[in-house]
Amino acid sequence: AMSHIFHGKEVDKEEERVLDEERFLLIGGDISGVQSFIYSITSKGAAKGLKGRSFYLQLLGDAIAKYILKELDLSIANLLYSAGGHFYILAPKRDGNESLYENIERIMMEIHDGGLYLAVAEIPVSARDFIKNFDKKWSEIGEQLGEAKKKKFFRILNRDLFTPKVDYEDVCHSCGLPSRYRLVEEEDVRKCRLCKSLEELTTKVARKEEIKAHYIIETSPNGDEEEGTWDWNLSRFGIKYILVDSLENIDLTGGIVYKLNDTDFIENVNNPSVSFGFKFLLQTPLKELNDLSTSSEGVKKWGVLRGDVDNLGKLFMEGLENPTISRISTLSSMLTLFFSGYMNEICRDYKDKVYGIYSGGDDFFIVGSWSILPELARRIYIDFKRFTGDNPLITLSVGIAIAPGEKYPIYKVAEYSGEALEKAKDVSGKDAITFLNTPIKWSVFNKDVLEFRDILQNFIKEKPRGVLQKLYSIYKLYDKYNDKEKAKYDDRYGRWRWMFAYLLARLDAKRDEKEELKKLFIGNIEHAHVVIKWVEYLTRIEEVKE
Repeated sequence: AMSHIFHGKEVDKEEERVLDEERFLLIGGDISGVQSFIYSITSKGAAKGLKGRSFYLQLLGDAIAKYILKELDLSIANLLYSAGGHFYILAPKRDGNESLYENIERIMMEIHDGGLYLAVAEIPVSARDFIKNFDKKWSEIGEQLGEAKKKKFFRILNRDLFTPKVDYEDVCHSCGLPSRYRLVEEEDVRKCRLCKSLEELTTKVARKEEIKAHYIIETSPNGDEEEGTWDWNLSRFGIKYILVDSLENIDLTGGIVYKLNDTDFIENVNNPSVSFGFKFLLQTPLKELNDLSTSSEGVKKWGVLRGDVDNLGKLFMEGLENPTISRISTLSSMLTLFFSGYMNEICRDYKDKVYGIYSGGDDFFIVGSWSILPELARRIYIDFKRFTGDNPLITLSVGIAIAPGEKYPIYKVAEYSGEALEKAKDVSGKDAITFLNTPIKWSVFNKDVLEFRDILQNFIKEKPRGVLQKLYSIYKLYDKYNDKEKAKYDDRYGRWRWMFAYLLARLDAKRDEKEELKKLFIGNIEHAHVVIKWVEYLTRIEEVKE
């Protein structure tokens, strides 16, 4: 019956019925509460906990997806996609999945006290949907997941959820949450078992030395996981992950071995009894925030870079000529390959100045020395554009926030960079970067703004610092006009222009240097404040605090 459709022949009534029969289910899962789970760490050493938290969420998403597969008696081939706490499963149509989802809610409530929730939805799919409607189904499951997020824990709300389970004296200094297990004391800081275990997980995935490929073994729990740790949480879904540097002397029976960030699997061919796969993960050496501040150029500050692909939903809906299940799945996998895999290659070039927290799916979160973040963002953008064959409709926006002080809470700067990213997303047609609180289209940033910065930085090398201040006050004269177009191009609005001409005339510099600066300052007056502040930050001399 299927071949008739492909050959454009008539389809009889019985074949129509078979094609329209909804015999499959598309199941979508999405962990919600992620932002507050990752960024709510408040104590010293927060940078250490962040990485572990973000990696744990990836493992948790995988564990729940595999738990559903096992309960429905399906294979890994039914898992269409799993990254960053989202997954999609293709299953045969059957009733009675509600009790499975209820069970997941119960486990999530027990291990995270309501802080993390799995939104889950399912929609029926027919054979015809595979041929020509799969994009609509993909979009529909996304909408249903959005609705499911508004009804957290509705399957278990008839149970008594409001009995305090812990003594509120037992509050973890790291995540600020009460713990029902005894806290671990560490140099006057009390930590819950989960925070402590996630810090240990960080040290396994973000290493101080040059990172060698290592392995993640996926196996069954053996019952020796300590209650309250990340390991124990995952064991509730019947899965255990072991991170090792080498496979020597390790019993791999019944396990799956994933090679981390390396596709060289030839050494494993000698052991045919083991299933083998690959996992990609942004893996940079662990850095403390003060190290990142110290290694920055100019002012000693650290910052956060966040970014994601613009209009991702639209890309899936309209970007594929015939959005079949395999094409959508391949598009997802290719994005994951870039953000989880290739991102390591990019970050390696900035190794002492970046600490990658998360990159996968279609977004990323990187902490680093403030001075390299615009450069890193630009490199990610350019490489991503190359990766997508310079398709003008596939674009990427980013937001950068600089921490006001070295000890400023990382979750606040994460929030600011999220707001900066939102500003970039407000730009018409997106494809923008927000830096120093100002959204700028990439096309303008990559050419005019960077050229202006280079020329200005070079120009003021031997000049008094007051020159930058004077240039800034000239920008402010321009900025107070309501009609920016006229203020920029019409000489009658030109008080800022003649003030600039006067300043240039008095400065001691070569004529062609002045001409170059004049052209760029006047041509980019609307972004002059960004460039002036940027150069001021880059050239300010600060003592490194020992």
